[in-house]
Amino acid sequence: MVSLAQSTWEFVPAKLGDSSGRLLKGPRYYLEFVNDSIFLVQLEATKVYGLYRYQGDNQSITFGNIQHTNQQCCNSQFSLSLIDELRTIQSCQLSNGHLKLHGKTDLTFKAKYI
Repeated sequence: MVSLAQSTWEFVPAKLGDSSGRLLKGPRYYLEFVNDSIFLVQLEATKVYGLYRYQGDNQSITFGNIQHTNQQCCNSQFSLSLIDELRTIQSCQLSNGHLKLHGKTDLTFKAKYI
């Protein structure tokens, strides 16, 4: 059985560049699976953590009990929306060093440390 434990993934925005094809610079977001039940997300200024449940045999994954380390600090609306999207995730796909999470909106991450 495949485990996500002790792996870190970098968020890949749906649009990687502007009309000229240049990469847009911005904050990087990381999703870390600490063990087989706890995850962390690094936002601009704070971290979000919670519990996840992953079943590799049917590629289902859910995120819950999401908490902010300091909810009163400095995160952008985009990063807060990213966390809201995690609550809707129901399934995932692992392939070619990428983790795609499927929910209301699909989120793609590339492997950072696996």
